[in-house]
Amino acid sequence: MKLAFEHLNLTQNPFGRLNHIDQRELAIVELGSLPEQLQQPGVAIQFVADHGRGKTTHLKALHQKFATTPYQQIHPGTKAEYAKARIHFIDSIENLSSRERKVLYKNCDSLAYTTHKNMKFELWRNGFTVISVKVSALDPKTIQSIFERRIESCRRNTGATPSISESDIEWLQQQYKDDIRSMEAYLYDIFQTLKTTEPLMLNKRVAA
Repeated sequence: MKLAFEHLNLTQNPFGRLNHIDQRELAIVELGSLPEQLQQPGVAIQFVADHGRGKTTHLKALHQKFATTPYQQIHPGTKAEYAKARIHFIDSIENLSSRERKVLYKNCDSLAYTTHKNMKFELWRNGFTVISVKVSALDPKTIQSIFERRIESCRRNTGATPSISESDIEWLQQQYKDDIRSMEAYLYDIFQTLKTTEPLMLNKRVAA
C-alpha cells in the first residue's frame, strides 16, 4: 500500500497546521536583546501585525527562552484568570476585556504579547515601559528559508523532495505581500495535488 505523500518523499503535507512544538522548532526569528529586556521589571514587549504575519511565531520563539513561564492564547470570549507570576505571555491580548487586562497587569512584573492594534498607551498608563516590535516578513530569502524548513521537517527518506525557488517566492509575494499564513494556505493546496518532486514553477502553474 502506498503511503500518503510517499511520491513526494514526504511524510505529510508540510504546510498543514503546526503544533506548538513544531512552530517553535521551525521558526526563523531574530530576537536580539528582547530576552534580556523582558527580564527587567515593568517591561512589556508587544508584537504588532495583521493576521498571518508571524506574531505568534515571534512570541513563541521568545517564550522558548522562558519555558516555565505562563503562556496563554486568548480567543474571543475566553474567560482568563491570572495567577501572580513574574512574566506572562499572552497571544492576542486584544481579545481580553479591559477589566481582564487590568487584572493581568496587576499580576505580572513584565509581559510579552501579540496584538493587531498598538496597545502601548494603555500599557504606559499602567506603568509599563513598552518595546514595540512590528512583525513583517518581506525578505524573500527569509520566507524561502521558512518554507524550506517546513518541507525538510517532513522528509521521508534521502533523495529529492519538492523545493520552492526564488521565483516562486517572488510570485507569492506579488500575490500575498507579507501574509505568510495566506502563502502557506496556498502552498498547502498545491502540495495536496502535487504529483512529482519537479520544481513548483508557481507562475506557470497559474498561467496554465
